[in-house]
Formats: sequence, structure tokens, C-alpha cells
Amino acid sequence: MRIIRQTGFITTLTAMFLMFFAACGDGKKAAPTEKQTDPATISISQPSSARVGELKTLTVTRRNTPDFNLTVTPASGSGCGKRNVDTVDCTPTAAGTYAITVTATADATVKAIATLTVNPAIVGTEMKIPVTIALSQSIAGAEFEFTYTGGLEFNSFEKSAATQSAMLLPPAVRNGKTYVGFAAANNNFVPQGGALNAGNLVFSMTPGAAGQSATMTKVKLVRVVGADVIDEDINVNSTVQIPMTAGGQGFRIGF
Repeated sequence: MRIIRQTGFITTLTAMFLMFFAACGDGKKAAPTEKQTDPATISISQPSSARVGELKTLTVTRRNTPDFNLTVTPASGSGCGKRNVDTVDCTPTAAGTYAITVTATADATVKAIATLTVNPAIVGTEMKIPVTIALSQSIAGAEFEFTYTGGLEFNSFEKSAATQSAMLLPPAVRNGKTYVGFAAANNNFVPQGGALNAGNLVFSMTPGAAGQSATMTKVKLVRVVGADVIDEDINVNSTVQIPMTAGGQGFRIGF
């Protein structure tokens, strides 16, 4: 019998098997690396102040959590409740300051808090005074300084369609004068026909009160020029009688 030895082929084949078993080790597969789970996150929009009976809708933004739990402090008076997994509705029944806390169901340590300030319901007749600013260029915001007589209560600044995207500056009282306004990071507010309809100053007038008025004493305009923020103070001293006469135009501020 003839035995044909294919020495080269056998040697190569043996080397291949040795390499295969060396790579496989003992034949056991390595345990897969455990996948890291992304952490849960949650946030809630910050509401503007409200009046008793006024609906405020807050948006809840979730990530890696299917739902959230809601708690409110104080526990009564806010009128807050979950509408769905992304929304909280509040219709306050009592004036006060409420802390609205949303907690991720996937991780109880992950939470966010919004503060809702509720003012008493408007008593008396609501009065709105339009504010128009004569401008030749866009602005990034404005702050109004004004006073008003004792038969009036200042309620809020109501944005116009032209300033709807603005952030409202919270009302403040300093040295007997009230300050309120609007702002943005850029010159977003564009005059039309040489004027910007900024919005309305909203007051309530005590029933039976007569001869009331509001006086705009100063306006600060803000512009963004390159990397600089430039503001300009203009003395106004313009008075509007309330209730306004038919066809009254409110405060028309020229620069």
C-alpha cells in the first residue's frame, strides 16, 4: 500500500486549527457588556402669574420616564391637576404662591418645580390702555414707568400680536412708581408704518370711582447692536384719563 503524505497541506491545516482554538479559548463566549441606561430627566414650564379663576397650562417635558407624579404645596387652592402625561392644568381657587412639583415615575429622585403666583380676582371694571411707540428701527424690548390714581388697580401688561414672542418683565413697584415691560435676546420687535403696537396696560377700576387717570413717566428702550446691549431712557410725562374718551388712543410715545 502506498501512503501519500501531504506534509505541507497537513502542516498548514494543523496550524489553522491551532489558531482557531487559541482564538476561541475554552469555547466559552464572553459575557456581553451591560448596556448603560440613559438617566431619566424631567422639566416643567414656568407660568406667569395668574388671577383666581384663570386657567394656566404648564408643559411637562420628559425623557426616559413614561409618566410623572404631581404634588402641589400648599395642597389646596391651586386648582392644579394632570391633564395627560405632558400637561398640568391649574385653575386657582385662592390667591397665594404655589410650588408645583413633577417627579419622574422612572426615578423618584428626578423632579422639577414650577412656582405659580396667584393674585385675587379682578374686582370692578377692567380698563385697557394701549401703548404705541413711534420707532424707525426694531428693538429688543422696553420698560414702562408709570403711576395711577387710587381708584385703579394695575393688573398686568398684555402683549400685542407684534410682541407675542417676548418674555414679560414681572411688575415691580419702586418709589411709588410701577414698572413693567417686555424683552427678547435680539431685536425681534419690528415697527409697522413707523410705530410698534407694544400692548396694553390693564387696570381694574373700583366700582363707582370717577376721574381716574394713569401717567406714563418714562420709557426705556433696549436695542442689541453687535455684542452690545444699548438702552435709552426717555422722559414721557403723558397722562390718560380713565375711562378713556371714545376714540382714545392711549399712550402714544414718540422718540
